[in-house]
Amino acid sequence: MRTILLTLCLAVFYSGMPTSDARAQIIEPEPSLDLVRKSRIRTFPEVRERDAILIREGYRVFSFLRNQGWPRLFEIFPTPLVLITDDSQYLFGHPAPPEGYFLTRQTHRVFKHVYGVERSMDCGGSVDTRPLYGAPTIIMPSLECADQNPTEWIFDYVRGAFRLYSYSRNELLRVARLDVPFPDPENEWKQTFPFPGRDPDVIKAFDELANYLAKTFWEVDADEKRELLRGYAPKRARLREALDALSGEHSNDDFFRYMCWSDGLAHYVAYSGFEQIKSTKRTVRDLEGFVNYTTFVSRDVRAPYTRFLREGVGEEITAEDIMVVGALTAGIVDQIVPDWRQFALERGVWLEDLMARAVVESP
Repeated sequence: MRTILLTLCLAVFYSGMPTSDARAQIIEPEPSLDLVRKSRIRTFPEVRERDAILIREGYRVFSFLRNQGWPRLFEIFPTPLVLITDDSQYLFGHPAPPEGYFLTRQTHRVFKHVYGVERSMDCGGSVDTRPLYGAPTIIMPSLECADQNPTEWIFDYVRGAFRLYSYSRNELLRVARLDVPFPDPENEWKQTFPFPGRDPDVIKAFDELANYLAKTFWEVDADEKRELLRGYAPKRARLREALDALSGEHSNDDFFRYMCWSDGLAHYVAYSGFEQIKSTKRTVRDLEGFVNYTTFVSRDVRAPYTRFLREGVGEEITAEDIMVVGALTAGIVDQIVPDWRQFALERGVWLEDLMARAVVESP
């Protein structure tokens, strides 16, 4: 009976934002007798109220993406999450928590089981999404570890949740078709890949593409945008040629293609989700350092999207630079192709394929 009630409550929570009265009726999952008998429960510091508020808000903001047409978006819920604090790490909603984690009793609602253990992961890392303990999981540092304000943390959660969604859409099979190191369990291949970001020819071709994408993304005149769209293919081809000329054991261009699609798409999706939010709860607004979503989008999120209008990369192409190029590409596609989300995550479809369709469908 308790399982049925929980399922119904979660359905109410994710199907839109229920009223305050409806939310008050949502009950937390309680430990099963089997867990108690296995001694998986002990006294362990519970998640701080502020962290619980942030996680609930992350759920809420991500729920706005359901209005954008992503297929079967909520099949990934509940989203497994590891929250790393200065002295502990908490595992939320994982289907198979490993030995060593203890089920904790929570007074702050998070709508899923929470397991705690003394910290062993790096406190100073950034948001990551990868298989952990047998299931794709968001790994996030707390505010103190990440040195972020609450709004930045929520934005990163939404990015991570979308990355979890893309995992659920057979992402590893997509990557396996590319000439890149097959993803390792720790996802370190992204950081260790020898991308030629300091090569002058690569930087020049990248700057041309980035500047072009920024101009096209921000162009509001339909005729001008249509004319600009024709310039994508040759600029992308020049970058591909520069990258291929320096490829070694693996393809530099395949790495670039994947990172644009992976990190760039997630960043744009989070940006477009934040644009929909007009208000938030007082408990969130009262958090120290919280930045209004409208201000955050216009001041912080859009800043990288406009940078390439004014300046080039400089000495080296960074992972953030590639992410922004991917985000701008996804944004242009979103402006032109109404149903692009229906096939954006299909195997063999990358952002350049979507751009080719945008060129054809441009009014």
